[in-house]
Amino acid sequence: MTARAFASAGLVALVFDGLRRQGIAPPEPPPGPGLRHAAPPLVAHGRKRDLLSAVMARHGPVVLLRIGEAVAEQGFQPMLHALLRARGPADLIGRWLRLERYAHSHHRTEVERLDDSGAVLRHVSTDGVPPLAAEDLLVLGVYLGLLRAIGCRDVEAWVVGDRVALSDGCWDGEAAARAVATGGTANWRIAWSGWSPIHPGTPPAGTADPQGAPDIALGDCAEAAALARLLAEDPARHLALAEAAAALDLSPRGLQRRLAAHGLTATAVARAVQVRHACALLAGSDEPLPAIGYVCGFSDQAHFTRTFRQRVNMTPGAYRALLRAGGGPAAA
Repeated sequence: MTARAFASAGLVALVFDGLRRQGIAPPEPPPGPGLRHAAPPLVAHGRKRDLLSAVMARHGPVVLLRIGEAVAEQGFQPMLHALLRARGPADLIGRWLRLERYAHSHHRTEVERLDDSGAVLRHVSTDGVPPLAAEDLLVLGVYLGLLRAIGCRDVEAWVVGDRVALSDGCWDGEAAARAVATGGTANWRIAWSGWSPIHPGTPPAGTADPQGAPDIALGDCAEAAALARLLAEDPARHLALAEAAAALDLSPRGLQRRLAAHGLTATAVARAVQVRHACALLAGSDEPLPAIGYVCGFSDQAHFTRTFRQRVNMTPGAYRALLRAGGGPAAA
């Protein structure tokens, strides 16, 4: 399955869950198991656009905005878990942008401004077909749902100057309808008053102990071991060298020197942690390969496959197949 297929099916699955949450029967049967299973079918872009347009025509724009409220009720699912582990709104937006790139989305988010109190974003096309208003509102609603779910307070949003999302979690249907009528639904301004961390939980039992994963050869380097533990807390986090060093009470240059003394680099430690986490998910879950690559912090599927093969001597798919055929950790 391609990354685009999984992300598309996952988003449609969220749409159906979000509609049911509002007491609305979906206009057609769900396209597949979506977010929580191994092989949802490809959801054609045109079909998804038709679905969202039908929902907005029948129920109005606020229904699409409110679909994002369902993100906090999806249960454990690695891709969503990776988003909800974000350490603040800027980190969340960065993770969403990486998901868009990883999935080769038809649409992307452009960041025009991002600071401690808000963001100005644009929803744009990557294939020459502009997003529909319904698609704009769906993605905006998902952004708002995620921001609230990670602990952002008093989240508000404006579309074409009209405030459609209020700080108390309510919605302004008339403002949303005006935004649709003006044709400017791709331009958003989002604000929040602050952020208090909400820990979204930990992976279920079975994903914490990788089967047949390669050891992280750290020798007796205490700093490398501490860095590996730090990175393992959230493999999807892109931790800058300065941040990692500060967390270990070292300067960036000091951390580099101590790792180099043992023939290591911060990047090598990070890649080893990511591969071990991927082994855990491959062995202990049915998640699709693209989802696993994303949640383990890789930039795209090719990067995931290449790095995994270098360290495990086989592709992620071959590793999973070997374990399920009874090859066991030793064979892997």
